Amino acid sequence: ATPRYKCSMVRIPMARPGVVYSMRKIRVVHNTPTADEIYEFAHQLFKKVQLSSECSIVCLIYVEKLMEVAKVPLVAETWRPI
Repeated sequence: ATPRYKCSMVRIPMARPGVVYSMRKIRVVHNTPTADEIYEFAHQLFKKVQLSSECSIVCLIYVEKLMEVAKVPLVAETWRPI
């Protein structure tokens, strides 16, 4: 995942105009989803996009292939984007 940063800027009146800024990395905590959360996410996705139940089988095949060939782990950070 692409890291995210928070930038803070402060204008400091001096002889010459200047700005001081700081950047800090935002830590994102991902919780391991429950089976119900995964089911509800997939159910809503398939319902909104109007996909057939057969598409879920094809999706499962592609996810397994992605995990096997590309070595993409299915963990808390990656399950939604996959």
